[in-house]
Amino acid sequence: MCLKPDKFECKLLKSEKEAKSEAQDQKQRKIFIGGLHRSVTAEQLEEYFQKFGKIQNAVINREHYTNISRGCGFVLFENRESAAKVLETNNHFIEGRRIDV
Repeated sequence: MCLKPDKFECKLLKSEKEAKSEAQDQKQRKIFIGGLHRSVTAEQLEEYFQKFGKIQNAVINREHYTNISRGCGFVLFENRESAAKVLETNNHFIEGRRIDV
């Protein structure tokens, strides 16, 4: 119960079992993408991988100080089946370059 609801956000806590289940589900929906050219953007990742299913998030890992791409990233799908389709498919290419999935 919140005493001052206008100053605090109230949330129900998840049980440890629910939290673990949610984390496991996210691991099965998240795919590491390597071998990216430094010019590839998160939007290009989304554009390429959307043919496998709905994407919740796409991220390119970047150097902290220079903001230059590290040549890898992650794609998080809305469901496990989409991620499984990506893994079943061989030879993915973005900007004419074969990427590692």
